[in-house]
Amino acid sequence: MPEAFLEHLTDVPGWEAKTWADFFIAHDVDGGKVTQKVNRKGKEFLGGRWGEVIEEGVKAEFRGVENACGDLIDFMASINSGADDLADLVKRASKTEKKTRKWIEKGKAKRLPVWDPESSGSDSD
Repeated sequence: MPEAFLEHLTDVPGWEAKTWADFFIAHDVDGGKVTQKVNRKGKEFLGGRWGEVIEEGVKAEFRGVENACGDLIDFMASINSGADDLADLVKRASKTEKKTRKWIEKGKAKRLPVWDPESSGSDSD
């Protein structure tokens, strides 16, 4: 059985010996409850740490890790299950995943992250 993305070791400085799951549930990084809503060209994305890790999840799926983004989004939803905006949070995460995948498929990986207003990708394609 393939290893789930959340069990992969991070490449976050200072967290290299920990899994992605460990990274998010750690108290010194807010237990995974802080999410960042980013509006880019009229579209709302998930930014910040969760947006960055969803980008890593998309890249992992291109390397053959199955359901990395789905697992991440489910994990994020479970950590934030009491949030008033949970449905919106999941929607933004899914939009971030889809747009990241699209940019990578179109050869725009160097322009990531999709949620960064300063990134040079185009939302028109």
